[in-house]
Amino acid sequence: MKLIAKKENKNDVDVAALFKKKNINHTMLEPKYIANDRAFELWWYSLNDKNHILAKHLFIPHYLFYILIEEHEVFEPADFDYYMKHGEFANKGIGLCGGDFIGYR
Repeated sequence: MKLIAKKENKNDVDVAALFKKKNINHTMLEPKYIANDRAFELWWYSLNDKNHILAKHLFIPHYLFYILIEEHEVFEPADFDYYMKHGEFANKGIGLCGGDFIGYR
């Protein structure tokens, strides 16, 4: 697992509309996940046959964290919480185990 981009937006971003406009397969995982005392929406999406997570900060400024789930990795929301506290993913990106979404289909 690795962070591929972090963007800041002053205006709110409608993630579902953005994905729909670009015809990207997506699902909301968590509508209000608290990580490091900050509220986020967590989204799964598939792009170029690879699984990703988009974490959108719910308050201004709206930070967007784009995370790639690499082959044989498993993502769970606690992985993002770990990232927010430590600035990196646990186990060199492999995650904390358990998981909700697995890497490549």
